[in-house]
Amino acid sequence: MDGPWLNPSYEARVYRAGMGAGRFRSFELEIGETDLWLGFDARSSADIPASEFQKPIAQFVRTLRNEIIAYHGEHTGFFTSHIPLPAIDSEASAPVAPIVLSMLSASAAAGVGPMAAVAGAIAEAVGRFCKERWNLEEVVVENGGDLYVDVSQPLSVRVFAPASPFADTLAVNILPDICPAGVCTSSGTTGHSFSYGKADAMMIVCRNAALADAWATAWGNRIHEPADVAQVCERIRAVKDILGAVAIAGDRMGVCGSLEVTAI
Repeated sequence: MDGPWLNPSYEARVYRAGMGAGRFRSFELEIGETDLWLGFDARSSADIPASEFQKPIAQFVRTLRNEIIAYHGEHTGFFTSHIPLPAIDSEASAPVAPIVLSMLSASAAAGVGPMAAVAGAIAEAVGRFCKERWNLEEVVVENGGDLYVDVSQPLSVRVFAPASPFADTLAVNILPDICPAGVCTSSGTTGHSFSYGKADAMMIVCRNAALADAWATAWGNRIHEPADVAQVCERIRAVKDILGAVAIAGDRMGVCGSLEVTAI
């Protein structure tokens, strides 16, 4: 039943160059449109062969994808809607899969379509699966620029905004006390994901990666010109589920919440 999302597209993951930088054992896994980078701390994963990781993770990803595709088969607007859909279907013949519920819940909170949360939802599901199965100390899963982060030492995450003057200049420090966390970015100028806005980067950090992904899309939709950055950041401060954000459009950058942003 494994099959494509709507209108699949692919871009080389150039931002992955140097990811991990010796801190993590890492490998990449591509199944359909799901293109993952996985990093595990070297200490707790040292005695586990790479081959032992790859097959179970691939099988788990296929299960997640099949659950999403199956739900779309019964709810044809699931792939295309840009607004939230009901999270409970009284006529459903089977319980809704947790990955689908995660997407529906996140989209409802942020006011966007459920597919706006798919990358973050898959990254988190895979990260939690890996940590539990192999009792890992640190896990990072990146899925198309959206990350699930569960670390015991601070992790520096670059802000990817190649179309802006801030390209390759900024990083956000993710501290262990907010982990596990989702670090997700939406852009109206880079990448293939749909956006109503023109943000070069709208990065959101939440405790939940599906929620961070959905909110990144929602706030990115609201940035149409550099002057919108300040207003969007002010409104983000009122959302309790958002730990922090970085918004970039043209020559304007805004930071809100408790994030530590550093120059690189």
